[in-house]
Amino acid sequence: PGNGTNVRSIDLTGVFIDPDGDTINLVLNSISDSAGILSDANVRFDPANPRVLLVPFLANTYGTATITYRAYSGRKLSAQADVLTITVTPSNDLPRLDSIRDQTVHEDSTPPPVLLTGITPGINEDASLLTVTAAIVQQNPQGLVQNLAVNYTAPATTGTLTYTLGQDLAGHAIVRVTVNDGQGHTFSRQFDIFVTGTDDPPLVNTAADSYTLLEDQFADSGGTGSVDYTGVFTDPDGDPLTLLVHSVNDPVATNVVDDESGGVFVSASAPMALQLRLNRDANGTFSDSTGAHAGARATTTANGRTFTVLPVNDAPTATLPDNPVVDEDSAPFTVTVTDISPGPANESSQQVTAVTAAVGAQTTPGLIQSVTADYTPGATSAALTVTLGEGLTGTA
Repeated sequence: PGNGTNVRSIDLTGVFIDPDGDTINLVLNSISDSAGILSDANVRFDPANPRVLLVPFLANTYGTATITYRAYSGRKLSAQADVLTITVTPSNDLPRLDSIRDQTVHEDSTPPPVLLTGITPGINEDASLLTVTAAIVQQNPQGLVQNLAVNYTAPATTGTLTYTLGQDLAGHAIVRVTVNDGQGHTFSRQFDIFVTGTDDPPLVNTAADSYTLLEDQFADSGGTGSVDYTGVFTDPDGDPLTLLVHSVNDPVATNVVDDESGGVFVSASAPMALQLRLNRDANGTFSDSTGAHAGARATTTANGRTFTVLPVNDAPTATLPDNPVVDEDSAPFTVTVTDISPGPANESSQQVTAVTAAVGAQTTPGLIQSVTADYTPGATSAALTVTLGEGLTGTA
């Protein structure tokens, strides 16, 4: 009859005959059911057909029982009884496992063990062969749930499942737990793991590095330029990052940064770029310490960057004389160039070695016949001698 409680109808017509042709009815005599496979009190003949025996079987039982019955017709009972032998063969029941409660844990936490209860091999089955395994059915993101392990020893009815969480990950996973009875049958339960996210602080990818600039590199933009810090910091949660300036170390001897006007800062329009306002004609080394914040969290460690501003050779400088006005056919005359310098003060060790002069554009061709320079290397002034063309006027 299988593993469920059910009633089997057994037609016993023809087992007894009556020589006189009278109607035969059947009546129970006794039941022997030491295996307990029948609901003995409910074994009966069908009132609608007294030659049909109704036999109720109990669930998850097997063995042998006998039912003895007789026949009567008219007022006479049969001298002999018939014995009906019923045999129920065993079947392999499915193992069992109680439902498993869904789990909700926090990102980066240590999840508690998951209790597994109701582990059984089925009615009348051998519990010593049981094994329990677990597997991830699906998870998002990948790597959310790791290191699944089941702690179970047969024939116990309970066990535990442990797992770990991927770092800085939040999401959802489905886990399947399977009981195997060692005889070809399995039974599984699934449960959900919900990992709630937390606001992680940004991380420093590069703790220390260096950056090189050229003296006056930002001169064309008013002395201010930017240095990109993309990739120096990351946020595990993917939140937008904003650079933080913790400190700037600019030695007095170097004085590269225009500290008086906030020479190192972050602009709202470029949150991951460091804005530098550098002094004109300055070179040397300075350093800063920066962090980043994302959401409500900031980095717990900083990036230290060393900036080296390399010197460049600036052009010499000089002060030209006021534009002279002379009469036509004047004799050769001299003008003086003053304040001749090799460049900014940081180039004072250099020396101007020569001063030259040449005729440029002139309104009257030949107006200036020649111009010569008289200069001593290292001097701060030079004399220019100008010779005019005869009978000519104009500008040169």
